[in-house]
Amino acid sequence: MTRHHAGRMAAMAAALTLTLIGVTAPAPAAAQASDWWQSLWRLDEVWRLTEGEGTVVAVIDSGVDEVPELAGAVLPGTDLDGKAPDGRTDEGENKHGTRMALLIAGRGTVSGLRGIAPATTILPIMFPNSTLDGNSRGFTRGILYAVEQGAHVINISMGHPGECPQHLSDAIRYAISRDVIVVAASGNLHGGHSWRPTHGTPGNCPGAITVGAIGPQLEPWRDSHRSEHVDVTAPGAEIYVPSVNGGIGVGRGTSNAAALVSGTLALLRAAYPEASAHDLVTRLIATTQDLGEPGRDDATGHGLVRPLDALTATIPDGTPNPVYDPLGDLTNVAAPTLPGTPKPSAPDFAPPPVGGAGTGTGDGTPPVALLAVGLGLLAAAVVALILLIRRRPTRP
Repeated sequence: MTRHHAGRMAAMAAALTLTLIGVTAPAPAAAQASDWWQSLWRLDEVWRLTEGEGTVVAVIDSGVDEVPELAGAVLPGTDLDGKAPDGRTDEGENKHGTRMALLIAGRGTVSGLRGIAPATTILPIMFPNSTLDGNSRGFTRGILYAVEQGAHVINISMGHPGECPQHLSDAIRYAISRDVIVVAASGNLHGGHSWRPTHGTPGNCPGAITVGAIGPQLEPWRDSHRSEHVDVTAPGAEIYVPSVNGGIGVGRGTSNAAALVSGTLALLRAAYPEASAHDLVTRLIATTQDLGEPGRDDATGHGLVRPLDALTATIPDGTPNPVYDPLGDLTNVAAPTLPGTPKPSAPDFAPPPVGGAGTGTGDGTPPVALLAVGLGLLAAAVVALILLIRRRPTRP
């Protein structure tokens, strides 16, 4: 491997919002397994209202292992790379997808640390970790799959800067038109990075809920990527994260924040099953807590998500939705066609008959014989008609 290639691969690994896990501690007792973000969000009160029952969160990531804390919570999904057919094998070295699923839907049966929506269900979609352009196509394929499988929320805990390709933007618009909400991490790139990919991740696309990360002091995490795309922020730094072996580690990253926002939206969907995606996102943003200088900023967006307020507040009609309102009319939005896959069109010629390249009917009868039979029947019909006319009696 050349030095240039090695550097680029290292930069790619740094750009993706993989959660950084500290030393895994033994699992505490269930009563003691809590964290600052759970107290901040008053989850004991939230869970009296809903735990996300009946909702499905698609996790586009490295796959999801069926660990004990996710027993019965992981649906058969897919692997866009073809390695694990149903997505229920985490191919990631750091088990990133499994950790995101635990933050969303962990039952707390081993570690005692429950996810934000402990009654929701996970749809795993293993993501193809190949070329950058392939990645953007992979996101599009994953979003379309999640929509068709009936997911309510799509979590993408990956992010890096770059332009949003049209097919990915179209996929997000299509998802929203089907009342499916796409949530993405902003990325762990604050402080500058020389590497800039050609194509961006969903967090750079209109319509995606792009999430930054804060720490226990409610200040933006130092590496949370600042950009005009950030919509909201959530706890992501110095938080407890269940590990695949039942212990608890310390997580840092916008991956965590995106997962917690996805779980919050699952709670909202469970509480308001008839609401549109537009209404749920309006409720999410309208109840955020502004951080820092008044108004939106590139680090925290419109503010800190507050699940309890989002569940209980009265939202007046006409409340603006700064993420969805600019998208315009989303009726009759068609699923996009990926690059290199031509859209179906009407053929310029009639297709050959089934069974053989236009040389027969498929039952062994030559077309010339059929033509002769047809002409003979036509001639007989004409003769019969003439004789019938001649035999009719004339009127006096």
